[in-house]
Amino acid sequence: MNIYINDLSKYYKNKKALDHITLHLSSGIYGLIGPNGAGKTTFLSILCGLIKNDSGTIEIDEVKFLSDDFYHVFGYVPQSPALYVDLTCNEFLEYICALKSIDKNQIDHTLKLVNLYDQKYIKIKKLSGGMKQRLSIAQAIINDPQILLLDEPTTGLDPIERLRLKNLLRNLSKDKIIIISTHIIQDMDHLAKSLIFFKNGQLLDFKSPQELILSLKQFFYETIVSKKDLQKYIETYHVSSIVPINDDYKIKFFSHKDELFPHCKEINLEDIYLYYYGDVYDKR
Repeated sequence: MNIYINDLSKYYKNKKALDHITLHLSSGIYGLIGPNGAGKTTFLSILCGLIKNDSGTIEIDEVKFLSDDFYHVFGYVPQSPALYVDLTCNEFLEYICALKSIDKNQIDHTLKLVNLYDQKYIKIKKLSGGMKQRLSIAQAIINDPQILLLDEPTTGLDPIERLRLKNLLRNLSKDKIIIISTHIIQDMDHLAKSLIFFKNGQLLDFKSPQELILSLKQFFYETIVSKKDLQKYIETYHVSSIVPINDDYKIKFFSHKDELFPHCKEINLEDIYLYYYGDVYDKR
C-alpha cells in the first residue's frame, strides 16, 4: 500500500491551512508532528475524505480517491471520538459493523486485539480513559483497513496506557500505513518509521528519527556552567536541557553559529522538537 500526496493545499478564508504538501508514504508508522494549528488535523481530515482540499492530488495505489472502495481502505480515530456512552462495547461495535456493512463476527477478534474482550458487555461510560481510546481504535480497525489515521491518540492517557497504545500500534503496523498526529514527540520514540514535521501548514522535514538526529546533531552543544552564569546562557543561547551537577549545571543548547564548545554526544527527539518549534528555526 502506498499513498502519493502531491502539492496538497487547503485554505480557510484567507488563511492557508496546508501549503503545497508533497509526500510518499508506504507501510509503517509515521509521526505527524507539530504544535496546535500546524495543520495536522486538516491534513488527516482531507486524507480520510472528511473535508476537501483546494488543490493538489492524493493517489492510493489502485484505489480511486473518494470512491466507494476508498472508504473501506481507511480507519480514522479523531481527537475527540464520539462514543455512545450508554451502550456496551459490544453494542457500540455492532452499530459500527452495521454502518460499515461488516460481519459482526469481527467484534470478538477486534476486542481481543485492543485488549478489551473482558469489557465486552461493560457500558462505555464505565471505561477508563485508556479503555475508551482503545475502543475508538477498535471501531477504526474492525474492517481491517490498510490505512489508519489517529489524531492525538495519547492525549489524557497515563504512562501505562500510552505504552499499551504504542505496543498495539506496533503490532498493527506490519501491513498497514499508520499516521499518528501528535505534539508529544516522545511518543514516537522507537515507534515511528519516519517523522513528518508541520508548521503553519508547511512541511518542514520528513525523515526517519535516526536521519534527523544525524543531520541536526551538528547544531547542538554542551558545556558546564556555574549557577551565577546559568541565566546568561539561557538568555544568549537556545537551551534545551539543564542538569544540575553539584553546584554547577550541565546545559545542552543549539546554535547555527560555530561555537567554542564541544558538540553533544547524544541528542533526542525532544531536542529535535525544540529545534523546529523554538524560534531558532525561524532565525536560521
